[in-house]
Amino acid sequence: MSSLLAVIGQVPRVFREYALRGARQVAELWLLTSSPERWHLDYCASVTQIDLDGSEALEQVSSLVRDKVAGVVTFDERYVELTARLAAALGCAGASPDAVHRFKDKSRLRALTKDRPYGVRFGVAKNTDQAERVAEALGYPVVAKPRALGGSIGVVKASSPKELAEAFSLATEAKVGDLGSAYEGVLIEEYVNGPEVSVDSSVRGGVTEVHFIADKVLGPEPHFEEFGHVVPTQRDCDREVITATVEDIHAVAGFDNGVSHIELRLTGLGPKLIEANARLGGDLIPYLGWLATGVDLARLAAEIAVGVPSLKQDRRARTAAVRFLYPDEPMELSEIVWSPPPPISGVEVEFGKLLPAGSRVAPPPDSFLSRPAYVLAHGVEPDAVIAAAATAANAVKLVGTRV
Repeated sequence: MSSLLAVIGQVPRVFREYALRGARQVAELWLLTSSPERWHLDYCASVTQIDLDGSEALEQVSSLVRDKVAGVVTFDERYVELTARLAAALGCAGASPDAVHRFKDKSRLRALTKDRPYGVRFGVAKNTDQAERVAEALGYPVVAKPRALGGSIGVVKASSPKELAEAFSLATEAKVGDLGSAYEGVLIEEYVNGPEVSVDSSVRGGVTEVHFIADKVLGPEPHFEEFGHVVPTQRDCDREVITATVEDIHAVAGFDNGVSHIELRLTGLGPKLIEANARLGGDLIPYLGWLATGVDLARLAAEIAVGVPSLKQDRRARTAAVRFLYPDEPMELSEIVWSPPPPISGVEVEFGKLLPAGSRVAPPPDSFLSRPAYVLAHGVEPDAVIAAAATAANAVKLVGTRV
C-alpha cells in the first residue's frame, strides 16, 4: 500500500471511525482537519490541524498536499464542495465541482429535476413575504428547509401562514455547529406524504450501483428528526424503480466518480426526491449497510478517490437497525443509564453514548440532533433485529435537570 489519500474535514469517532477503517484498507491516510483527536493516529499516517473554513482554505490545502497524495475524499458534509474543488485542482479522480454544487445547493437540484417524475414543486424565499407567496402558489402544507444543510436540521412542515413564518425563521437560523447554510434563502417546497428511504450508491464511469436502501424512522411532525434507520428496507418498494431514479438523478446533476446518499419518499405516484448528498450517508447508515450487506462504502469511496479498481467484497444477507435516544424536554444531562435487556437469540446489540454529562439537550425546535445515546442491533432475522433495537432503546434512561 504505497498511495496516500487525503481525508478532508471532521471525523467524529462514533459516527465515522468505520469510515477511516474502510478507507485505510485502500491507502495510507493523511487527515486534514480543524479538530484532530489522538485516536485518529490509529488509522492515519499523518494528521494536520488546519482551518478549512477560511477564504484561503483551497489554496492552503492544495499547496500542502500537491504532488504528495493520490486522491482526496471527505466524510464531512460541510466540505464536499471544498474537496471537489481540491480534487479538480490536483487533477485527482472525483465528482466535478459543478456536480457536487448541484447536490449541495438543494434549490439547484430542485430546479434541474422539477420536470422529472420524481421532482417536487418548490420556490426559494429570502423573507417571509416571499415564503408566503410561494406557499400560496404551491398550496399548504409545505416544507421549509435551509438550502444547504444536512441531518434534517432546520427542516419544518408548515400548514398555515403563521406556522410558515415560524418555520422560515427556524430554517434561516439553522446551523451545523457554528456554520449556517452556505447559500442564502430558504427552500419552500410542497409537502410529500409517504414513508422515507435513503439510498447509498456509488457511480464510476457513468455506471451507478445501488448498494443498499435504508428505512428512515422519523420523529413526529412538523419536524423531520431522524430517530433511527433500518438496513435493508423492510418496505414494499420497487428496487428497479428506485435504482432508475437514482441513476437519473446522477445523470441530471452530472454526478460521476463518487458516492452518494439520496433520500426519497415513497408515494402512490412513485418515489419523490427529498434531497441528494455527494458523500456517505450519516447517522451510521453506511456502518449498518456494512453489517447487513458486507459492502464497505468508505472503502469504495477511497478506491474511487485514488483511482484504483474496486475489489470484490464479501456479501452477506443480514439486517441492522439503529435507534437514537432523544429527550422529551429540555434538560441538562447528568447521567445516561443503560440497563441491557435480556438477549435475543441471533441478535447482537451495541450501546453508545454520544454526549457527556453536563450537556444541554432538547427536542426540536429547541435543538436538532440533540441525541445523548444510541442503540444498534444486527442479525439475520429482520423482525428480531428491529424488535431488539426498540427494546434496547426503551432500556436507556436519560437523567437530568429540566432547564
